[in-house]
Amino acid sequence: MKNNLAKVISTLMIATALLGFAAVLPIHADIWGNSNPTVFVDPQNNIFPPPGMTVGSTFSVNVSIFNCSGIVGVQFKLHWNPTLLTGLSASPVLYQDPLITPTLEQSNINTVKNTFNNTEGSYTYGATYYDIADAISKGYAPFNVTPTTFPPGGTHGIVIIVLKVAPTGLPPILGYVDCNLTLTDVVIGDPSATQIVTTNVDGYYRLNWVAPPTPYFSVQYALYTALNVGDVFNVSVLINNMDPGWQAVGFEFKLGYNTSLLNVQHVYEGSWLPPFGAPPNQGTSFAKFISVSGYVQAGDVVLPDAYGIWHSPFPSGTGILATIQFNATMQAPFPTVLQCPLPLFGCIVADWHATVLNQSQAPIGSWYSIQGLISGRRIDIFTGWPIPYGGQGPNQPSDMFWPQKAVSLFANVTYNNWPEQQKDVAFQVIAPNNQTWAIVYARTDANGIAYTTFRLPWPCDNPEQWFGVWTIIGTVDIACTIMNDTLQFHYDYLVRIFKQTTDYTDYNHTNYVTVTIEYGTHLQQTGAVYVDELTGSTVDLSNVTIVVTAFDNVRVPYGFIDQQAMFQDPISANATNRPFGGTVFCQYINFTVTLSVYIPKWAVAGPSEIDCAALNNWPYVGGTVISGYYDTVSCKWLPYCPTFINIDAR
Repeated sequence: MKNNLAKVISTLMIATALLGFAAVLPIHADIWGNSNPTVFVDPQNNIFPPPGMTVGSTFSVNVSIFNCSGIVGVQFKLHWNPTLLTGLSASPVLYQDPLITPTLEQSNINTVKNTFNNTEGSYTYGATYYDIADAISKGYAPFNVTPTTFPPGGTHGIVIIVLKVAPTGLPPILGYVDCNLTLTDVVIGDPSATQIVTTNVDGYYRLNWVAPPTPYFSVQYALYTALNVGDVFNVSVLINNMDPGWQAVGFEFKLGYNTSLLNVQHVYEGSWLPPFGAPPNQGTSFAKFISVSGYVQAGDVVLPDAYGIWHSPFPSGTGILATIQFNATMQAPFPTVLQCPLPLFGCIVADWHATVLNQSQAPIGSWYSIQGLISGRRIDIFTGWPIPYGGQGPNQPSDMFWPQKAVSLFANVTYNNWPEQQKDVAFQVIAPNNQTWAIVYARTDANGIAYTTFRLPWPCDNPEQWFGVWTIIGTVDIACTIMNDTLQFHYDYLVRIFKQTTDYTDYNHTNYVTVTIEYGTHLQQTGAVYVDELTGSTVDLSNVTIVVTAFDNVRVPYGFIDQQAMFQDPISANATNRPFGGTVFCQYINFTVTLSVYIPKWAVAGPSEIDCAALNNWPYVGGTVISGYYDTVSCKWLPYCPTFINIDAR
């Protein structure tokens, strides 16, 4: 058993040890599918932090060559923004590698150029042999870097360049500074003085003013509920806030549970990590262990290539690391509710050096409960949302709905927990003004489930008058006894914008306008997917994008910025670092996000309108606006919130 447990992290340690002689920076995944000789900046993306970088800090990049034979001469020029970076030193390594060229032949290396120009921001390198014929006759030329002649994978560094972070006058309100690391004047020559045609891949540098958040683990939902013994449900464990700069490749956690109430049926690898194991990485290694003392341990590791090298892209974002399938094994008589915590502990994130990373917060576990067993006649009505968000259980509320959405209604009809078939169920739909909007009907199937649906009203005039708490009463006749259940839900905009403010009211050209948006929602779930049973269309509720568009006095847009509010840090005060949703019935959960818009010098002076709205996705992929704001000036509901500033003529 201990060996199985150790495999979770020892896999990471063993894979790291495979690096051995190949102590090089991770190379580009994108060059491996290219059969041409390639000169490239490695690593391609140098984004800091992580690790931490400040003015005066240094980092190294390789200018490397891939899959090239017949080399007797090399030259290139690397460019960067001199206000952001300063070149410090360069270490040529192509010809000096003792595995390729005997040390006694070093005197034949002719370094034509090896200079920095920090005024323009560049480094130039050129080298060949003084006596090419002599080098060829003695067998150390031409120089070959191919998959069959030099590990790892036909790649070798030409020069290692050390760059220093320089002071910059750019305002920190941008959030970062960046520039390309551009290759020019690349020439690779063969013994006949013919240039070898190469593909050249540039690099990128970015320094963030604020460090990206460190990762943390969480369980997808705050509560998992069963109705009866034998119910099967899935508990998903997520990793949150992964930044590719952490270069993490190993993940492990333990999830506790009560063995009297639950039994583990399966443990599955999640869908998040395997794509990062795509070639030339060698996939992932998923390990699991179910302890009789009441916890599940699981770990997942990205495997490096055959030479022990991990290739970008490194794991990033938020996703499901593993899913545990439980079934309910115990239930008490009504009204007793049995419950237990589902805590996360022993959570580890490790990078490709096998260094364990800090986590931004303690892991967020969940709870499990099973309602008391109701014998005799019973009807339970609920919507299409998953347990417990559909209102499953006696007189429980459902999660919210928003304009033009269809409400799917279900009724589970039983007698002593056995399905009642062919029973007619009536659903009375009552609007917030206590007006009966409709009565809809359905008949139970072989499983005792009746199903019907209706769409919420959105009339021509004042459609928001129907916002509020809707009530559904379901009734059924079971052996001459009428049984009923009541369900309620909120009908509202998915995103209610409460307020938008700017830091000032008057601005000069080239200023930044800081916009603060306050908004909220009645959505109880996080990361849910809404399915319209009438059309089959779906809406991903984990992706809410707040957008700000600025218009000048003649309605020319001069600024646009967006921010997604997704699964991230749930304890932060900033909405961009909190999961969207997560409230309880009849209570808003509120968010605040701050964005900045630049005023270019060509913007027309005078009054300027700044609008913010919320989208569930970009329109080009089928997203649309999901927000509403009550404008007290026009006394109208708008899909966006306008704010007015003045751009001075100076």
